[in-house]
Amino acid sequence: MDESFYTDLEGGLMESLGQLFKNGAKLYVYPSLDRKTGKLTTVENMEVAPHLRHLYPHLVENRFVENIRNYNPDYQSIYSRDVLDKIKAGDASREKLVPPPIARVIKAKRLFGWNEKAAVVTV
Repeated sequence: MDESFYTDLEGGLMESLGQLFKNGAKLYVYPSLDRKTGKLTTVENMEVAPHLRHLYPHLVENRFVENIRNYNPDYQSIYSRDVLDKIKAGDASREKLVPPPIARVIKAKRLFGWNEKAAVVTV
């Protein structure tokens, strides 16, 4: 976990979490599939840094952190790094990896290193 997000606050991590969750915010976790092992990581089996091992169960038990339950398992094999690489390379197969409205925005705004070779592909 990148801890730089809370180092500027006087109360550190605890103040950051207090600010984040004070108005009923929740963190919803989309299950992640490890492409090497095939292991599905969820809220229940996520590895947590040693200094957060007491805090994390508290956040889960109090439902500040929850799994996304109705996810599409077909999307587990899509990895953001692969999509970004395909966008930069102008690889048309990226079209199948993102919803059509998102593909149109990426193309129109030339986001994520959009490659002009990809401009000939219609969404």
